[in-house]
Amino acid sequence: MMRSLYSGVTGLKNQQVKMDVIGNNIANVGTAGFKKSRVVFSDKLYQANRGASAPSDTRGGTNPMSVGLGTALFSIDQIHTPYAASMTNRLTDMALDGDGYFIVKQSSGSTVYTRSGAFVIDEYNNLVTVNGDFVQGWLADEDGNFITNPTRMTNINITDYQNMAPKATTEMIMEGNLNSALEAQAAGFNMATDAPDDENVVIIAKDFYDSLGNKNTLSYRFFKTGANEWACDLSLDPTFPDNGGTGYTSVTPPAAANFTDAGGETFRIENIIFGTDGKIDSAGVTSMHVTFDNTAVSGADIVDFTIDLEDILQYNSDSNIDVGRQNGNSAGVLVSRDVGTDGIMNGTYDNGFTRPMFQIAIASFKNAEGLKQIGNSSWQESANSGDPQIGVPGSGSRGSIMPGYLEMSNVDMAEEFTEMIVTQRGFSANSRIITVSDEMLQELVNIKR
Repeated sequence: MMRSLYSGVTGLKNQQVKMDVIGNNIANVGTAGFKKSRVVFSDKLYQANRGASAPSDTRGGTNPMSVGLGTALFSIDQIHTPYAASMTNRLTDMALDGDGYFIVKQSSGSTVYTRSGAFVIDEYNNLVTVNGDFVQGWLADEDGNFITNPTRMTNINITDYQNMAPKATTEMIMEGNLNSALEAQAAGFNMATDAPDDENVVIIAKDFYDSLGNKNTLSYRFFKTGANEWACDLSLDPTFPDNGGTGYTSVTPPAAANFTDAGGETFRIENIIFGTDGKIDSAGVTSMHVTFDNTAVSGADIVDFTIDLEDILQYNSDSNIDVGRQNGNSAGVLVSRDVGTDGIMNGTYDNGFTRPMFQIAIASFKNAEGLKQIGNSSWQESANSGDPQIGVPGSGSRGSIMPGYLEMSNVDMAEEFTEMIVTQRGFSANSRIITVSDEMLQELVNIKR
């Protein structure tokens, strides 16, 4: 009879633990990135009354008999399922659309992991959590590239990105289409002295920059010289002057079109050839080379850059050729920021240029439920979580970034209240076991009377 008393006690204790877990879940229903827990019970040790016996030719087998000694707390599991995100419209708020954890370094030097992306940029331009811990990621180099090796991960600080230093243009990459339906220059066209027919040319103008950030504009004039052959005039003057009536200066790459500060000269590049598939033929010119010496006026270095033509096409459609990208820029001051789903924060500057500043690092674990809860919506790795697998958002099993959102708690109030009712009834039933057992003991005492 005393066994029922102790079984009831174990039930009371464990139902109380379950109520504590439910209470914590409900208390954190509004905590960003919170992951609920659940309690799992198991039956306790058994006291054997009789063992099992095997059947024989003369008698059947018997089953074992034992009396249980109550319930035990088997586990308190964390439920790390991702949950819906709420919009905040704050630039530095981030939610993860999928698995993974933001990586945070505390002032003590410890690394922790969180699903709460409520970040801010502090006075010293650090990206930090609301309690001042440093968010981890990778900083972009001056060319906007990242080395996303876990060993290169660092505190995110954007001080060096408040200003954009000027950079001389060293490369332009052209892309787009030259309309194959345009007519070639008429028979007798003199490449050395004649200007092309204005109705059958494609003209664009693009800026380039010197080492001090001074902007200059180079004009391009493409025209057909044969069925699949083109030429291109280069000039700092959009009217493409013919060098004072002396004609055009022919340049055969890799020789450069050498401009001076006067800029009143037109260089002509021939032999741009397309194949029957509409793509640049390597048998002809695939790039152009330009230098610009304005040192006496600007004080900057000589500009020396290559114009890559390999991405140009020649199809029977409207011409839309343009410079897809070039790597020069003038000086600029940061005016705005934005974050992409890849976790890259780009800065936009008053010179009209945009460049990457940093990329958020994300960690995933083989057993996320094995992480150790440490409070502040954070976890630490444990012996059973596995090592962090660090990478960029959207790679592997890692979720992508949802900028301007915060992940909500995955607590389901209806489920928690249902479990609360079941727990309350379980607690009452166990207390009733103790009460009835006590009454039975009282009856035994009364027998003596």
